[in-house]
Amino acid sequence: MEAKKIDSSIQSRRNMKLFIILYFLMLVVIIFSSHYIARCKLEAQTSIIKTSLIQAGSELTLNINRYEFIPFALSLDDNVKQFLIDEYSDSLREKVNTLVASIRHRVGALDIFIVDADGMIVSSSDAMSPNTLVGHNVQFRPYFQNVKEGDTEHFYGIGTTDSIPGYYQAHGIYTKGKKLGVVAVKIDVDTLLTPHSRYGDKVFLFDDNNVIVNSNDTGLLYHSLINLDDTQQKELLKTHRYNNKNILPVDGMVKRKITDQTYDVLYQGKHYIQVNYYLPQLNLTLAQLSPINSLLFNTSLYAAFGFFITTLVFIAILIFRQKQQITSLKLERQKMLEDTNINLDRLVKERSHELEIKNESLAEQIKERINSERKLRSMQNELIRSEKLAVIGQLSAGLAHEINQPLSALSVLSENSVRFLELGQVDDVKSNLKRVTKLVQFIGRLSNQLRSFSRNSDDSTSPVSISASLDNAMVLLAHRFDQGKTTFVRIPPKSEVRCLCNNIRLEQVLVNIINNGLDAMEGISGECFINARWYNEGDQAVIKIEDNGPGIPHAIIGNIFEPFFTTKKSSGLGLGLAISADIINSFNGKLSVEQLEKGTCFTIILPLHSLD
Repeated sequence: MEAKKIDSSIQSRRNMKLFIILYFLMLVVIIFSSHYIARCKLEAQTSIIKTSLIQAGSELTLNINRYEFIPFALSLDDNVKQFLIDEYSDSLREKVNTLVASIRHRVGALDIFIVDADGMIVSSSDAMSPNTLVGHNVQFRPYFQNVKEGDTEHFYGIGTTDSIPGYYQAHGIYTKGKKLGVVAVKIDVDTLLTPHSRYGDKVFLFDDNNVIVNSNDTGLLYHSLINLDDTQQKELLKTHRYNNKNILPVDGMVKRKITDQTYDVLYQGKHYIQVNYYLPQLNLTLAQLSPINSLLFNTSLYAAFGFFITTLVFIAILIFRQKQQITSLKLERQKMLEDTNINLDRLVKERSHELEIKNESLAEQIKERINSERKLRSMQNELIRSEKLAVIGQLSAGLAHEINQPLSALSVLSENSVRFLELGQVDDVKSNLKRVTKLVQFIGRLSNQLRSFSRNSDDSTSPVSISASLDNAMVLLAHRFDQGKTTFVRIPPKSEVRCLCNNIRLEQVLVNIINNGLDAMEGISGECFINARWYNEGDQAVIKIEDNGPGIPHAIIGNIFEPFFTTKKSSGLGLGLAISADIINSFNGKLSVEQLEKGTCFTIILPLHSLD
């Protein structure tokens, strides 16, 4: 049974591979078909454009050639020759001006003018106009420089006087081999060039410098199809061909050559096919940009449609095959499900029994852990209480002295008051009673602080004034500063700082740290001090206790917060700092120590209580 299932699975995978290969082969066929169709359409469109350009170019050439007889005929005219020989006599000037003006009017040229041997225009069809060409020198023009006897020179350029572009045809005036001058006719190409273009086509005419001199798109006019080098730019400026215009390449045009006269062009975000047709008689090239975005879109649409149909067929076949496989699998799985259900019932019973045993064991473990945590908490509280009592024991002698002095003063003041009463000195009695009241308040404050310090406190948190906590700690430690040479210096912030913790626990930590500092500075000569600074930093309250004692050796500074680690030889269990660190940690704070250049600094960081 298993072998049959494996063979069936292998055969199914082979069929699927063959089917996928066939699917991709169909996609390749569709892609190549689309490419072939696009190529055929492109060739057809190119052929139509080329036919249109040939027709338009032939018409343009014929139209321009119609004017070629004019400079030829005038170069042979006796009046024109005599006019140049006589150096522009007034009698002939009027005849020549009238002649060229009459011819211009009949043929519809832009201008007809005669140039002498020095390049100066001496007669023109617009001689009667205020802006006449007469008097302008055109010796820099190629049609003047290159003209030969018996030949007609062709040139396209912009007029330097009227800035009107035109096609020039010039013929030399010679007599006995000597050049007397040149006759030139200027023709308006715009009126002669009438190509048949479709919507979106751009038709333009460019010269041998690849500069577009005529176009139905003004954005292309007087731009070059290539980058002109400095030599070409200087030559154009020398001949004033474009009336000193700065010729720049067509902005944003990218071309890819297909054939000698055909290009694939990307211009202004659109795809075009460019077809060129060279006009040899005019030395100009007629070109047309025809958009092919729709052709590309249609080709893509055809490819997408073929892909969609192929994919649809592929999916339909897959669905049919899967339905067959699903039907077969349903029968197999139904059998397997029945077997699985039997095994599952057996496993569920076994697992349920195991879970019951594990649940009972887990409940016992949880109960033991809860008891262990209670014992641990109790032991921790007992250690804290023991440490408190140890601190109180260390301070007891000093505290007894602090209480004995006021008691002695109370005894003396009481005896004096009795004596003053007997003498009737009531004012002195009042003064003594006031002093007694202050001494009693001092003893009460000391005893209250000692009782508060020694009692067990809960772990509840509330806003605690750091300044008040330092004051309460100093009540218990004031006698040590009074007896010794150590000075306690407060460096308070500008405004009160409150932290979130338990005030009794914080006071215990402060007493422990300050008391350790006093112990460390016993027997040290010189001025000793302990500084207390506190401030807020972001959302934290920071307390720094610094001393100028001998400091903690670097070798053991990392161990001072470990339980039962102590540097004191005569007293202490080494629990004070460990318990202090645990207390601060329980309030989401941190207790750290650092070695100063001289002395030690303990830093307490606690959550800040915001007044907002």
